[in-house]
Amino acid sequence: MILRRHLIAARWALIAAAVLILHAGLVLRHFPPSSLGAAGPLCSGDLNWHFPSTVQGYTFVSEGYRIWGYSVAAMAGYPWGVWNSFGWRGFEFSSILFPGLGMQKAYYLWVVLVSFLTPLVPAAACRVLRWSWRDVAGVALVGIVLYQAGDVLSDFWVFGSIVFPFASALVLIYVALLWRALNAGRFLFACVAGVLLGIIFWLHPLCLIPAAIGSLSAVWIARASLRQVASWARLAVLLLVAAFVVAPWLGPLLRFWDARIPRAYTGLQTGLKHLFMDFLSDRAYRQHYDRRALFQLLVVLAGTGAWAARRAARREVAVFFWAACGSLVPAYTLGCAALLRQTQPYRFLVSLVLFAILPAWTGLRHVAGLFRAVDRPGRALVWCASLLLMPAFLPYGMDVLRRQPAFGVTARQRAAADWLRERAEVPGRVLCEDGALGNLLPYLAGREVIGGLLSDHSPLLHSWACVGLKRAFGFERTKADLSPMELREYLRLYNVAFAIAASPELKARLRALPDLCRVAAEIEPWTLFAIDPATLTYVWNDATRHATRVNARANHIVVENAPPGRFVLKYHFIRSLKARDGVALYPHWLLDDPVPFVGVVNTGGLSRVEIYNEY
Repeated sequence: MILRRHLIAARWALIAAAVLILHAGLVLRHFPPSSLGAAGPLCSGDLNWHFPSTVQGYTFVSEGYRIWGYSVAAMAGYPWGVWNSFGWRGFEFSSILFPGLGMQKAYYLWVVLVSFLTPLVPAAACRVLRWSWRDVAGVALVGIVLYQAGDVLSDFWVFGSIVFPFASALVLIYVALLWRALNAGRFLFACVAGVLLGIIFWLHPLCLIPAAIGSLSAVWIARASLRQVASWARLAVLLLVAAFVVAPWLGPLLRFWDARIPRAYTGLQTGLKHLFMDFLSDRAYRQHYDRRALFQLLVVLAGTGAWAARRAARREVAVFFWAACGSLVPAYTLGCAALLRQTQPYRFLVSLVLFAILPAWTGLRHVAGLFRAVDRPGRALVWCASLLLMPAFLPYGMDVLRRQPAFGVTARQRAAADWLRERAEVPGRVLCEDGALGNLLPYLAGREVIGGLLSDHSPLLHSWACVGLKRAFGFERTKADLSPMELREYLRLYNVAFAIAASPELKARLRALPDLCRVAAEIEPWTLFAIDPATLTYVWNDATRHATRVNARANHIVVENAPPGRFVLKYHFIRSLKARDGVALYPHWLLDDPVPFVGVVNTGGLSRVEIYNEY
């Protein structure tokens, strides 16, 4: 008997190991180790946002473990690490998490590790709830299946948006800890839950929404414990600990509150009309073909698990079931308000799926128990019915097979960056209409950029200084709204030395200024323009511009051969910028840019003016 139990345990251990190896293999297949070579770094999909942010984080962290700072890489200077940093903190601080590996290796390890761990996090929540190891293994298996073959969950990580699913999975551990804090009567659980809630905020602040939903579910189901003062004290400790953890970043967020603007993202939008249709089909709204069978099965099993757990008085299952139901609210209502559309509400279906894993496993165990109680003819009937349903699950296998691995920098992107590097002696910024290329040029070519997706979608006023495929120098203005004179003035204002045009419209507009712009190269699909060197200066309206040199890097701007008296630098002003040696700074508005530029009062006529960011 003992030998048989050991054999069964060994068999299940081998199955678990095989599943984990398969899961790891699929993750490495999608994020290939070859990206650490010449093909790297990984920057396809949403990773095109995350790698530039990693570079910025590495820059500021290496300067003294700073979590924010003044960046000159884009938008003519902006406060990096505040409102445009949601969802990227793990990438930014991967160098701290994996010291000694270097920025690119640490970034790759973060991508792979987070992608591997996310579906296993719900199993960790089971251990917090003191479920059996059989339940832990089962929940991990369900999580891996949904992660690899599911719809919205797999769509996120495959596209490179790996942090939101990871932080949403951590919410399950937080809710489990909160449940234990309310029911086990120990402050330790409240403290750990507070720390984890703070970590979730750092990783992706939008995950506070599912955390709030899970908290309400746990508090409501454990409301009887709130009759004790100690339970309220534990909740207070949790919130205080969380506030302490988030305070270092919350300070800069509040400090630059006035720099933030609401931006309505067009992607991942939903409305009430999708609530019913999404359950039946996703072809009209989201995907290449219907993949609803797994989601429908998840919903049925989660409902079954909640019903079975109620009969068995397992209240913690109800916590996660009602948290999954509550996730429908932000997923399908936030898109109704213009201010809330920037949360991209469809993302909260990820939270729904993750919350549903625990009750779904409970339902699966209940259904398995019923199956074992059925006689042989009944089992045969169930197997036949299952075979008839198999075609509904075939698209999931097709999706895994057609999944293309994430890729690194393309040959065309490297060619454009190399072309710019060969002209490193020419001062000035690069105007880049291509969003993906614009994100990468600060790293690939070491140039300041006006453009790129990081700027085009930034919730900062500073993103006025951006050119993309849909807008130009402003928030609603298109290139068609720019007169030739306005285009000249903006090129001069942002000290554009080279322009990379992608659209026929911008190419035609730049060609129409032959005295200012000349075609310097063609790298399909882009046309590269060189701007008249006589216009290049980082000092606005400076008669001595040829003698004045400006060297800028993170948190520092140095002006050599500075003009005496008052002058204006073509860098955006923020309140934390200071100057040494008695030089004063002031905000100075130019053209219609809503963000002021750095005005300098050099009353002493210093030849060298140094500006720095004061923390």
